[in-house]
Order: sequence, then C-alpha cells, then structure tokens
Amino acid sequence: MQEYEKLYSAYKEIINIAKRYYDLIFVDLNSGLKDKATKEILQTSDIIIFNVEQKLKEIENITKTREDSDILTPKKTMLLMNKYDRESKYTAKNVSRELGEKKLILTVPYTILYSEAIQEGTTAEFFIGLRSKNFDDTLDNTVFFTNELKRANEAIIYRMQELQMRV
Repeated sequence: MQEYEKLYSAYKEIINIAKRYYDLIFVDLNSGLKDKATKEILQTSDIIIFNVEQKLKEIENITKTREDSDILTPKKTMLLMNKYDRESKYTAKNVSRELGEKKLILTVPYTILYSEAIQEGTTAEFFIGLRSKNFDDTLDNTVFFTNELKRANEAIIYRMQELQMRV
C-alpha cells in the first residue's frame, strides 16, 4: 500500500508541474474508476476521451459506469470506439442512440494496413501513402479510417476550443 501512495503522489506532482508549463496535458489511464489516482486525475480533467470497444458488454459498462459515477459526465466526456467495424450491428449511430449521446460517438476503424504498419514500424510511410488515395471512395476501408480519424481530431479540437473560450 505504501508503494501505491508513493506512485499516486508522483502522479499528482507530475501533473501539477506539467500544468505550469503546458496548455494541454494528455494522460493515458488504465480502465476502471476504482483507484484513487485515476478518479482524481479524471475529476481534474477538462476533457475525457473514454475509449471503448465495439462490444455489447462495453456498451453496457458505459451506462453502468455513468450511473455509478459523476466523473464521466456527457459534458466532459467524449466516447471513442476503437477497432470499429462499420458492418457490426453496434454501429456508432446505434450506440450513440442507445447511450443517449447527442452527437455521433467518435470511432477509430480497424484497418489491417494500419495494424500491420504499427507492427512493422512503418506508420509514417502508411500515412504518407494515403496522399495518393481517392478520398471520394467511401467504400475503401483506408479512406473510411482516415475520414474517421479526421472527424475525431476535429471534434476533439472543437471541444478544446470551446474550453478556451470559457476561460
């Protein structure tokens, strides 16, 4: 337990120092809201990007987590469904409706070419190669992947701009 307290204290200190020097701080946390450090970091966050998988159990878990905690409020939380498959019955539209989201949840589609590029250490080449794509071909999985990443980036940037206007 003493080790955990040291780690928790270090997390808080690192974030507080980072706040002095940076406008934006991204923190990647493990799943769950059980430990004190995770809860406190999330409570002090301006935006929470909550990653979920495209599975019924995950979708049900979001509802339960929101009911059990006041941390993941819709105003503060953006849902991002990873390994997204648009052929699933759990589409972004259906999941958004089920969760009562006003906007379509964000997705990162599963694309084998991107997955292989990560494994091979060639992600830069993957993205450079996208320049030659016909972005009108919405049936192309790589085009869909790129368009969804763009949509997610734009939504996150928009949310950050909204926060800056409030300050």
